Amino acid sequence: MTRAILVFLLSLLSYLPVAAQPTVGISSIDGVTNGTIVQLTSEYLEVDNPHQQIPLQDLVCMGGIRERANRSWVILKHGEVIVADQLTLHSDSIHLESLFWQPLDVDWQEVSAVIRNVPKVLSARDRLLKTLFTPAASPFVIFNQGTRINGNVSFLADGQIRIESPTINKELVVPFTELSAYVNQSIVAEDPATSFVGFADGSFGGAAKVSRDGSSLHWTTSTGIVLRTAEPFFNLEDFNVWEQLIHFRPGHSNFVYLDDLEPSSTTILPFFDGNLGHDVTGQRVAPGLGLNSQKGRLRQGVNLYLHGIGMTSLSRVSFVVPTKATRFQAEVAVDTIAGKRGSVTFHVYLRRESGDWESVYASGVVRGRDTPQAIDVDLESAQQLALVVGMADRAKVADYANWLNARFVIRTDD
Repeated sequence: MTRAILVFLLSLLSYLPVAAQPTVGISSIDGVTNGTIVQLTSEYLEVDNPHQQIPLQDLVCMGGIRERANRSWVILKHGEVIVADQLTLHSDSIHLESLFWQPLDVDWQEVSAVIRNVPKVLSARDRLLKTLFTPAASPFVIFNQGTRINGNVSFLADGQIRIESPTINKELVVPFTELSAYVNQSIVAEDPATSFVGFADGSFGGAAKVSRDGSSLHWTTSTGIVLRTAEPFFNLEDFNVWEQLIHFRPGHSNFVYLDDLEPSSTTILPFFDGNLGHDVTGQRVAPGLGLNSQKGRLRQGVNLYLHGIGMTSLSRVSFVVPTKATRFQAEVAVDTIAGKRGSVTFHVYLRRESGDWESVYASGVVRGRDTPQAIDVDLESAQQLALVVGMADRAKVADYANWLNARFVIRTDD
């Protein structure tokens, strides 16, 4: 019924000119460009405007992940997120319906968690996700008011659930609508070689395979569940099914992400005048590895990033440069949670055999909601790399600096 109503509403606008196919940002070993997706194979990404084939080992990522708030998320065993418009609970499975995916039944054994209504406020969303992604010894539910109860959960008719909890020493039967989330099992780490995808409806996660079948895309998740996009509302001549894939990151590449490495040192700087000197001492601070400085998810604008480092102003983090690393690349910006606030500068230093830190990159002032700036630094036999965030003109208020997709480019032997 929901799909039929939407089809009718869209048909009223069918006389309007069709918009040109959208371009997406593509980050590769050669820099950042824009293009329209034409094809994705196991070896390359093909784009138009201009036409080129980018080998997957040279591709950092295409597009970005866009979370959908105020929607239901079904999180699979390996952390994949499926966005659904309607959920029907059965004793052994959950039925998903949406305008984007064809109807699907998923066995509870393949489900890690269900969020009934994802919070719109980013801080509330991060708190909920942190709770869900923390390993749990047993299943639990979170009620709308925030109460958490551990226990066994079973699903009854008419959307009711039964909770048997030893902590409250009684059995509860409540409507599923009284819960904000249900956690079935902890997320199992996926194969790091698995590629990562994001779709226009907000679904995202690991992919064993993504392929095209006529006017439909097929997503074989890391968990093994196969999803198929629904048929388009209109049969347009220039319909490009690949537009529904808005993010792709290959599993194999010539990059090592810094958040997968252990820092050699982390420091809060008592002051920073643009020169590190031979050494700097100060209070140790843990940067956000794969997280922003507030330990939430890395975001910039409407996009979610899975790799990067979050830091506050007047801080430094250092890494040992891998043996075959030739370049350091990243995109720098202030995290979305800062809004228009925040004002920082980004600096990159290298240390060679002489032992002195040399400045090789310094940004201008970067403020909240500024678009990301791409960095590409030649490592030139450097042994250590230091990332420094300086304070600009608004003291340290909301200085949530992100080094997005911070990575070492690794030389491959011919």
